Amino acid sequence: MRTTLVDWIVDVHGKLGLLPETLFLAVNVIDRFLSLKPVSVSKLQLVGVAGLLIACKYEEIYCPSVKQFQYLTDDTFLCDEILRAERYVLGVLGFNLSYPSPLNFLRRCSKADNYELETRTMAKYILEVIMLHEDFLTTLPSEASAAATHISRQCLHGLEWVRSQIG
Repeated sequence: MRTTLVDWIVDVHGKLGLLPETLFLAVNVIDRFLSLKPVSVSKLQLVGVAGLLIACKYEEIYCPSVKQFQYLTDDTFLCDEILRAERYVLGVLGFNLSYPSPLNFLRRCSKADNYELETRTMAKYILEVIMLHEDFLTTLPSEASAAATHISRQCLHGLEWVRSQIG
């Protein structure tokens, strides 16, 4: 069910034209909440909408309205239900929205790779695919970014990972 929810969140994210950071934060908020509280199938989409709304308020300059989120759920949830869910999710998470996003680490890897656009674009795509799969929930964001960069470099250029000679 989580994969279906995250796939829907990705779709909504694309329709609203939101920042990539918003998507990663939303999925992180949803995953952390689901790890702490059991959720019925009927309320899973509500948790997803609340997570995306929280991430939008945190990352976006112009946040979509709650009415837009209500519309995107085909009016399954009313505005006050979405806002109550938002408050509940934030309370369960202790209002802690900070986490090391894989995108932050990807930027660091890109800097070390002289901002090679094709490699970074493919690595970003790999990170988005990884986000859909539960198997990678325990993977550290830094490791996911490093792996995505490595795979991209190998696929596009046949390049191996090069360790810097610090010492």
